[in-house]
Amino acid sequence: MTDLLAAVDSLTKPRHSKTVQSNEAGITCVSPVELPPLLDDLNDAIYASMGGNTSGASDPATRAPVNILALQTLMRISDQVAGWARMAGVTVDKENTTSTLRRWYVKFSERQISGEVESMYVSQMKAWESQIINALDPPREKDLPSDCPSCGASEWWKDGERFRRPLVIRYRADDGDMIDNATGTCRACAQVWSARALQYEIENVEASA
Repeated sequence: MTDLLAAVDSLTKPRHSKTVQSNEAGITCVSPVELPPLLDDLNDAIYASMGGNTSGASDPATRAPVNILALQTLMRISDQVAGWARMAGVTVDKENTTSTLRRWYVKFSERQISGEVESMYVSQMKAWESQIINALDPPREKDLPSDCPSCGASEWWKDGERFRRPLVIRYRADDGDMIDNATGTCRACAQVWSARALQYEIENVEASA
């Protein structure tokens, strides 16, 4: 399998995961489950929050708020996939980005392309994969009391408002490598570290104070 096909599959093919389930006897086991393709899951999440367009749609007063990040992510990806498809001479399915992306791959893979061009497309799709996961299941956040070891800021600004504690750790509680994969960010200067690297920088600053 090429890197390009693997990147397309990561967005357009069903995913497999494991979940803990209990039966009526109280016996717990870990069972494999099949999840929708990421692009379909993103579309379904937006559609569900908007209530669909059927007579059985939920009452707007009780409906969950639309996931704005998910909507923006899908619109951005759909627009770019449609652009790729048009450039390749592929018909765009406006209702199904998954279908359009797979059609694009079939047509595009017939061409002779350089490794650099392929890497560009692969990198873009990997970025989309991360964006979709974050839109569907945003990471948890924890503010840190320390000043930023990079810019020294003790506060940060957003929409004209000032906030304390610019350092934030983002992590996923269900990640088996939570500590290794957690990231730290300064919301004042936008510097990003691994969580371990950030802790190391903070300790160095405090030790030299």
